[in-house]
Amino acid sequence: MSLTREIKDYLTFSTYERNGILLLSAILFLVLFYYFLSPLLIKPESIDPKLMHQKMNALIAAYDSSSTQQNGIHPDSIKHFKFDPNNLPEEKWLQLGLTEDQVRVIKNYEKAGGKFYTKQDVKKIYSISEDIYDRLEPWIDLPEKSYQQKTSSQDKKQKPLLIEINSADSSDLTMLYGIGPAFASRIISYRDLLGGYHTKTQLLEVYGMDEERYQGFQENIKVDPKKIVKITILDADFKEILRHPYIPYSLTKFICNERDSLKSNGLRHLMQFKGMSDSLFQKITPYLSLE
Repeated sequence: MSLTREIKDYLTFSTYERNGILLLSAILFLVLFYYFLSPLLIKPESIDPKLMHQKMNALIAAYDSSSTQQNGIHPDSIKHFKFDPNNLPEEKWLQLGLTEDQVRVIKNYEKAGGKFYTKQDVKKIYSISEDIYDRLEPWIDLPEKSYQQKTSSQDKKQKPLLIEINSADSSDLTMLYGIGPAFASRIISYRDLLGGYHTKTQLLEVYGMDEERYQGFQENIKVDPKKIVKITILDADFKEILRHPYIPYSLTKFICNERDSLKSNGLRHLMQFKGMSDSLFQKITPYLSLE
């Protein structure tokens, strides 16, 4: 058989095969026709955004209800009552419809020194969703605004809160906006380490303190530098001087080696220290004494 005959036999289709090809071509044509022309022939259904939003809210509500029941809380068992969220017992939170995980987040916040001063403070807890807050808000027994934000004539007549931080105890400090037991303990611990506060801004050096929290109470505090416990550098041992957070090892060594010169020339002799600057000198001298 010649090559030409072989090619011709290969390209020749039977009647059955030709009918199959025609059927497949017709199907392909119909598919393409529908794909390209259906957007012109079929008008898409318009969607009402408001209706869609309502449906989404309904789904979310159904999910929240299902989630609440899965955590062992049935909506019918929720009880509402006036409450102060500060140190509220766990069983009371559960009665209000919160889950055990949500209550655990609140209790961890309190253990870290957190305190609720306004209703909005409750909303800041990440485990409290907006829906839960909206449900609880009418029952929260806290003011709408903080102490600093009150503007009524009655509030203006009240004597402003003013605490001297070198003599304040933990209970005094927790009266300040944004200061709970944990922060109060840190403020006192750092005060003991320093020997006392010389300026209010030193509170920004307390671990975890930020500018926002400080600004919330800085008008309600004062400092009495006379209450600072100074280090008598002519008699103190090396470890006592080094213990102060502002005095590095090298300066401690210089002080101990230069006691005679310090006794003769006074604290200005510290300027002879190689690493001394005016700012450091002003920072440490309130805590040093020659007598």
